[in-house]
Amino acid sequence: QKALVHFKWCCHLYREQMERGAYFLHGLPAAAASWKLPEVTSLLACSSMGRVTADQCQLGQETDEGDPIKKPTGWMSNSSDILEQLGAKCQGRNGVCSATGRPHAICSGTTAKRAAEYPFAICKAILKGLHRHLQRVGRTGSGLNCVLPSGDS
Repeated sequence: QKALVHFKWCCHLYREQMERGAYFLHGLPAAAASWKLPEVTSLLACSSMGRVTADQCQLGQETDEGDPIKKPTGWMSNSSDILEQLGAKCQGRNGVCSATGRPHAICSGTTAKRAAEYPFAICKAILKGLHRHLQRVGRTGSGLNCVLPSGDS
């Protein structure tokens, strides 16, 4: 119950972010029941919103032994550039990962706990998408290591 209240509060904050022209990214297991909550479905109905489902094995998610962890994950954002970087799906067959050629680890117990931490490749994809977004809207430029204020500030 406490987690549900927290999640609904996050949706409220996401809406506030959108209203002030800011951006957000939300990730959850693809099959999580919370994707069907009214707060989420109403957010996803907004024209600026998008959702992709991706397999984390395509972005470096693995066990300590190097076995890929598929972990289908849903990502929701009002930045299509970020979502574009996170939408990779595993094309492997019979439990074999298309990115590594190795069998997927079962995502439960300790493996699931490990998969709650994003590997460098996921973080890099998020930042790459954000950088592309900021370039597209004129909030950064070549050679800049900063975010420029929006034109309406």
